[in-house]
Amino acid sequence: MNYTRPQLAIEIEQIQKALIDIKRNRRGVKFRYLTEITSENISFCKELVSIVDELRHTEGIKANFMISETEYLAPIILYRKEEISSKIIYSNIREVIEHQQYMIFI
Repeated sequence: MNYTRPQLAIEIEQIQKALIDIKRNRRGVKFRYLTEITSENISFCKELVSIVDELRHTEGIKANFMISETEYLAPIILYRKEEISSKIIYSNIREVIEHQQYMIFI
């Protein structure tokens, strides 16, 4: 996620509840959150640490996406700080998922 998303993850109740549900209902899945940690979002990142298994700093992230073993999701809106995307790209095509999984470990 880009640097604007940790704030949304904590301040927007629906997103926070969804993240907590992911953590509660996962079955052997590691929940990683990659974002650029800045002085503006550090307090939100500290709160995210209690929700996710791993919070990683990656400088210069420009895209937002979520990936699992079977699905890829990418919100369309990238930089509107206080807005949730109304459109999303979704794929369950194995090749797309594998490509995105590979990209996060480069």
